[in-house]
Amino acid sequence: MDTSLAHENARLRALLQTQQDTIRQMAEYSRLLSQRVAVYASEIKRLKALVAKLQCMQFGKSSEKLRAKTERQIQEAQE
Repeated sequence: MDTSLAHENARLRALLQTQQDTIRQMAEYSRLLSQRVAVYASEIKRLKALVAKLQCMQFGKSSEKLRAKTERQIQEAQE
């Protein structure tokens, strides 16, 4: 009986260790994905500012609102 309980205890400890290892791996993967998302979000912001600037260049200086918005987006993207 004691051997059976010791075996079961060892099996459960091994299972717990495997689960903890998996959780650590998933947490690291999640952290890496979060970093990628932040980089992509920054790049999207930069590209939106560039598109706005190009639109302003294409359509001229007819809209001061567009120009002010573009300048603000460029400043935000550079931060």
